[in-house]
Amino acid sequence: MAKYTVSVMEASDLASVVKVIRGVSPLGIGEIKKRIGTSNPVVEFDTGSFPPGTGYEKGVPDQQEKITEFLSSLAAAGGKAVVMHRAGQISEIVSPEMLNNLFESELIHLSQEHD
Repeated sequence: MAKYTVSVMEASDLASVVKVIRGVSPLGIGEIKKRIGTSNPVVEFDTGSFPPGTGYEKGVPDQQEKITEFLSSLAAAGGKAVVMHRAGQISEIVSPEMLNNLFESELIHLSQEHD
């Protein structure tokens, strides 16, 4: 599955943005504030990482939804995010449309694996 990191380039309401990030990031408030406005990620998501006992058919879409909800909440709080897709040694910035396409590709790949 895939890993995604999120950097916050701007925060019009710093307190609200930090609150959203703290909901999913293990970083402390001070470290989050230092990373906002830089390319240093504030959170990492792995669509292949989910609770034990959860199968890929449920776990991957749940992780994708978690990412989507985080990005929506971040935008609503006044944060401007940059999402980086990390595939092995290759990293690339992805647009919201490309992120959706990557999610769809993951789900198609999963369904083909289990046919």
